[in-house]
Amino acid sequence: MTVRHLESMIRLSEALAKLHCDTEVREIYVEEAYRLISSSVIELKGEDIDIGVQANEAEQVKINSNDLFRITNQIIYLIKTREGMNKDGLVSCYIEQIEDNLETETEFYAEKSLVEKVIDYLVLHEGVLFISDGIYFIHPNFDV
Repeated sequence: MTVRHLESMIRLSEALAKLHCDTEVREIYVEEAYRLISSSVIELKGEDIDIGVQANEAEQVKINSNDLFRITNQIIYLIKTREGMNKDGLVSCYIEQIEDNLETETEFYAEKSLVEKVIDYLVLHEGVLFISDGIYFIHPNFDV
């Protein structure tokens, strides 16, 4: 529970006291506020997202939402810091950044393929990126 949740619980407890025409906030109101806050707070879990962008792919490509967020942020950073990059340049720069984490050649090719698919997904489905003359740009409506 965050500080915001606690502040909300205080306001909700006070509102429940007013609702019952009570001048004091009693324990029962705090318990009810806690129950309401606890039931309304949902924890975001990293669900798998299907990034198989082409219908003719034999297998579905799924990625954890946290990994998608991490890769997206790195790609956006690369585009912002190095203007005029094509897809191959983006993939190469991304791989250079994470090459210390890759131990085998298989991991290298798997990560390369994944990043290519994420880039396609960001263009075709999310609208985060767009292409002009083979160069990738961040969409102006995307809040960085």
